Amino acid sequence: MGKTISLCMIVRNEEKVLERCLESTKSLVDEVIIVDTGSTDRTVDIAKKYTSDIYTYEWVNDFSAARNYSLQKATCDYILVLDADEYFESGIDLKDEISSQKDFYITKIQNHLSDGRVFNHSAIRLFVNDKRFFYRNRLHEHLNVTDPDLEDKLTRGDSQAVIHHTGYTDDIMIEKDKVHRNFELMKTEVEENPSGYNLYNMGKVLMNMDKYDQAIEFFRKAFPLAHGRMYQPELLSRLGYSLLMLKHYEQGIQVMNDAVKLYPEDVDIRNMQARLLMEGGYLKDAEQALIKCLEIGDKGISVSEGSGSYMANYLLSKVYEQQGSIVESYERIIKVIQEKPTFLEGIRHYLKIMNKANIPASEVFQSINSLYRITEVDHLQKLLDVLYHCRSSLLLQYLQKYHVNVQPNEQAVAYQYAGKYEEAKEVWVQVDSVVEENATDILFLAMKLNSESLLELAQSILNISSKEQKLLKKILNGEEASTDGVSSYFGGILLTVAEQAIKLQEFELFERIINLFLTGTVDMKYKASLLLHNYGFDKLAIEILMTDYNNSSAHKSMIRLLGDICVKLNYFQDAVLFYSRLVQISNEYSAYERLFQMLLQSNELSKASELRQFMISQFPGAQWIRQPI
Repeated sequence: MGKTISLCMIVRNEEKVLERCLESTKSLVDEVIIVDTGSTDRTVDIAKKYTSDIYTYEWVNDFSAARNYSLQKATCDYILVLDADEYFESGIDLKDEISSQKDFYITKIQNHLSDGRVFNHSAIRLFVNDKRFFYRNRLHEHLNVTDPDLEDKLTRGDSQAVIHHTGYTDDIMIEKDKVHRNFELMKTEVEENPSGYNLYNMGKVLMNMDKYDQAIEFFRKAFPLAHGRMYQPELLSRLGYSLLMLKHYEQGIQVMNDAVKLYPEDVDIRNMQARLLMEGGYLKDAEQALIKCLEIGDKGISVSEGSGSYMANYLLSKVYEQQGSIVESYERIIKVIQEKPTFLEGIRHYLKIMNKANIPASEVFQSINSLYRITEVDHLQKLLDVLYHCRSSLLLQYLQKYHVNVQPNEQAVAYQYAGKYEEAKEVWVQVDSVVEENATDILFLAMKLNSESLLELAQSILNISSKEQKLLKKILNGEEASTDGVSSYFGGILLTVAEQAIKLQEFELFERIINLFLTGTVDMKYKASLLLHNYGFDKLAIEILMTDYNNSSAHKSMIRLLGDICVKLNYFQDAVLFYSRLVQISNEYSAYERLFQMLLQSNELSKASELRQFMISQFPGAQWIRQPI
């Protein structure tokens, strides 16, 4: 006779998800044990449809205590442990799994995250019903299989089943206040037992609370106690992420470089290393790390979906964009959409690259149609959201193609960025309550149509001074104006309108606004020049930048941009001059990488060799520069 399985669950207020879980397991198990810890909704009523073995347990702020109580009620040969927000897909045969009669089975858990990605990790969820087994820890409870008197005596199997988990999306964490609950439980656990695992979990809780400084302290304390444990690679990845969030790039790069030596085939560690390198300006090293991610693939005990596939290509596309290699950036972002069409940041970045390359909207529309397959309503909604937030001219085409009715402000944006200005105006003036995010849309249209009514509507939701309101009136009337003394907030508004004008090829309006920036501060001129550079107006950008060069030769961003534009225009000797100036005023690694590349490009090999030795001595985190040229 085959072995039997008891499903053991602890639940509380799980009416939204419990039925999905029990439906997915009803043909897989012989017994269902439900331990309720104080539900006030329909949870118990739902459970009664599937079992009569329902027990009440007083909650004592200890998941292990409740979990162990459920194990005591099991009568079958094996025990399966699930949470209510977990479920199996069809086609699973757990009886076949336990036919090998191992003491416990490692099962893959696929955690569904809010951004549409998943994070995979493994845990023991299926094990023999043996009195020697019990759970430890108030939070992140785990079976005691690593106890010294058990570890060498137990047999392990690997389950082919996959458990899907939806409990850690942002909305559920907020709804159940899991972050605060977890903090209190882990605080008590760490005080009583400061083991490596508990310290690591406390770091995770603090990280989820955005307390990265404190999280780093716990991760560092946990690391030496985590030797040989399955969670150590994830600990290192989370330590790297916390350093990334605090912008401690140099420190983070060193940590992840060391982590890669310990776990050279762990793709999450490689991916985190690449992110720190990219944000820290180590673009060549980031490129090599991401290529290695693609070689490894999405494999490992704990893997964030895409670390070795579409996310690596997405980051590569951004690296190539920063390097000015638009063609290579385009090729990578196409791979992203092909691999993961529902990854919306991929679509967003694709539209950005298309804008930079001045690809006609009709070609972009055909390309997205072929790459992004809409098979569900949710797919269409996500695409429309991206097109709206990107202010894409394709929005109207998709609304019309699929006969979608949207909110008035969304319809107005669709008309406006398809060049149907009068239709957009007609909608805008009828919107009951215009929100701040649409202020610059309305302001652009007011300037394009010379509409005082639209200008008044835009001003009513913009937080600008009376002086800035008068300036907008002058712009509308075509009068001479100056941005002298305006706020950076107002400058940002004008810059957004200028970008809208350039995207819609309204060059007369674009020129009118850009000329205003020539009367502003050095920083405003830099931002205007960056916009020009992003849309291919490089020679005009250089003209603007050079008007103030002698008075702003210490402006790092301006000097960097001058060098980058010269590289794009193949003015390599000029690029060397600007980058040489940049390293004089900046000790950032990215400045030296730029200069080194240009010295090689200009065939100034002796200077390149000298600079290389300096970089090796000054930037221990850089690996690429240590390789043979």
